[in-house]
Amino acid sequence: LSDQSQAAVGQLLEKRHYAIIDNFLGKGECATLAAEVAAAHEAGILRPGALAGGRNGSNLTYLHDSVRGDHVAWFSGDEPQWTMLNTYLTRVDTLVAQLGENGHAPGVRRIGGRSRAMVACYPGDGARYVRHCDNACDS
Repeated sequence: LSDQSQAAVGQLLEKRHYAIIDNFLGKGECATLAAEVAAAHEAGILRPGALAGGRNGSNLTYLHDSVRGDHVAWFSGDEPQWTMLNTYLTRVDTLVAQLGENGHAPGVRRIGGRSRAMVACYPGDGARYVRHCDNACDS
């Protein structure tokens, strides 16, 4: 991204804590990534998303289709079934590094790495994930 675009993304991240970047992947790249996700789903690599913890206690996991109907898995991007996911993650990593190096998003400087990417598929038939708040803390 140009320096001006990086500055705009940085401002959005500081203000809203997210940014939408048009054409971050082109149409063809998006279609390839969607096909890879569909193939992973068809191959059974993605599993039904589980709910966990909540008010019922820690270490509890359960399935509840009316709350969460997605199929998910986590990937580093270098697994053999992914080509476009690796391209996408490399672009994200590059953008994060550039934003931090150029000072466009001061909060980004604290990012030392990332976890594996969560890939989700919503297979239809009303599959959804109701609004929620993740809590990565031990509480």
